[in-house]
Amino acid sequence: MGTLVSQQLPVRVRDVGVGGFSVETMEPHETGVTEPVRFISRDDWTAEIEATSLYCRPSVSESGLPLFVTGFAFVNGGLNNRTVATLLEKVTSVRMHEMD
Repeated sequence: MGTLVSQQLPVRVRDVGVGGFSVETMEPHETGVTEPVRFISRDDWTAEIEATSLYCRPSVSESGLPLFVTGFAFVNGGLNNRTVATLLEKVTSVRMHEMD
């Protein structure tokens, strides 16, 4: 789960990797915008990470409803880099736990 902080818009996080992530929204998101994104893990750990939107593409949900997928790149720098590393650890540990 996540939130685009500037808009207080809840989003579904689809993918997270070393360089960035993608989210699903019901409305298109402007590209080229740098903003804080709040991530919430299944164990209630939260963090805000600066990221820049790179693309926004139309898609369809599993139920057939229209939605949009927006890709973001993490902004590099000190605290942001450490927070991204922690986020990746959380995502990896949750996924590994779910496979048991």
